[in-house]
Amino acid sequence: MKILHVTPHYYPAWTFGGTARVAYELTRGLAARGHEVTVFTTDALDMRRRILEEDHHGEHGGHGEALKLRALRALHALCGKSYFRVDVEGVRVFYFRNWSHALGARFNFSTPRGLAEAARELAPGFDLVHCHELRTVENLLVTPIAAAADVPLLLSPHGTIPHDTGRGVIKVGWDRLFGRRLTRRFRYVAALTEHEAGQFRELCAWLKLPLSPGPRFAATRGEGLDTSPPGLLSTRWRGGEPHDSAALAPPLHAMEREPGGEVNSRASFPFPPAWGKGPGIEGEQEVSVSVIPNGVHLADFDALPPRDVFRARHAIPDDAPLVLFLGRLHRRKGVHILIEALADAPGVWLAAAGPDAGARGELGALAARLGAAGRVVFTGFLGGADKLAALAAADGFALAAVGEGLSMAALEAGAAGLPLLLSEGCYMPEVAEAGAGEVLSYAPAGWAAALRRLTDAGRRASMGRAARRLVEARFTWPAVLDRLEAFYEEIVNRELRE
Repeated sequence: MKILHVTPHYYPAWTFGGTARVAYELTRGLAARGHEVTVFTTDALDMRRRILEEDHHGEHGGHGEALKLRALRALHALCGKSYFRVDVEGVRVFYFRNWSHALGARFNFSTPRGLAEAARELAPGFDLVHCHELRTVENLLVTPIAAAADVPLLLSPHGTIPHDTGRGVIKVGWDRLFGRRLTRRFRYVAALTEHEAGQFRELCAWLKLPLSPGPRFAATRGEGLDTSPPGLLSTRWRGGEPHDSAALAPPLHAMEREPGGEVNSRASFPFPPAWGKGPGIEGEQEVSVSVIPNGVHLADFDALPPRDVFRARHAIPDDAPLVLFLGRLHRRKGVHILIEALADAPGVWLAAAGPDAGARGELGALAARLGAAGRVVFTGFLGGADKLAALAAADGFALAAVGEGLSMAALEAGAAGLPLLLSEGCYMPEVAEAGAGEVLSYAPAGWAAALRRLTDAGRRASMGRAARRLVEARFTWPAVLDRLEAFYEEIVNRELRE
């Protein structure tokens, strides 16, 4: 199968979060299985640098061979092109140069030169286009071209759908300008959880693209997948009017079971003709949603470094309970809640590992004001061996985020055998159900109590073993790729029938 993946960030731009990592793992896994995989992405490396401007040689923790960026830079200049192309572990990757690096890095508003021209040239040759994240300039450029060429479009939102999980004003403005036309081009959606499937349904309602009940509504329930009602878009962006998505489609927990009690793995939402017609849209449409989670490579966490390597580097006492946070330092990630809780958890340390996304100064000041600065370590971005050393040193993992898709960091921590302390907004109720950790509200007092309970070595060990079993059973890349390939095949076969 010939597949195009479109993503704002890709290898080795790990500092931009999980989307780049997931797109990389999916594409190289698909290539290893014999598919012809192409990626369209930008040249953003991190908040300050472009990939074309840095010869980092693996600095950012990539799994594959380092890109020979100096040679590519020379080739780019020689050819006078707005992109350069390179093979990354069997994947053909086009890195398009942003007109403005700052817009892409700070606001996720890419300005990729030459992307539309490349799409017009190459899109007709693909069997399927898989877009990562919803509100991207890349999608605005590629989706009308792919739709006009009758190439099916699949969306992986990666937790980007809700309005109230960061950049709310920008998201609402985007949706008012582009949302209706862009969203209706996607006839297929790969949601990380059933909760995200509900978010997609609510967004369609907000965009006045109502979902009418069809002859069948089914979704992957799976073991431990979230089945809570949606209610996901902040009411402050709905003019203050209550919104009842249940009137538009059956609830996500109303599952259709196959013979033998198994839950069907697809969700079908027939879209009425009220959507109107656009590129690739003709009359009544049906959107199929499959729940496909993120994954990890278990072998990466089988042989961790010695526990004292990271602790010695950051002057953390050997006997101090250490909780690890992995992610961007942004208020949405909830590090401020962890610091507030730390003030009521004597002796517990926190390592906040991740790039600054605007909250570093505020968090440092908060720790100092609460008298916890001596037990908080800010490491900056950690990748590769440095991240493994942090996982080996930690006694638990904590993430108090709002509106996570499906945290890669939490899965990695579970694979490393760490107990997981997660907020309700991480949408992983299976963690508590499996005894792999705790799922908490956002009250700092509750987090403080959980941190104090984490000082019990026996309890830590039991939850850590359960976390590893949970990840091994449900969240490995081979299993994820099996499900994605099956969805791809269903999409292509359906398009051929039509």
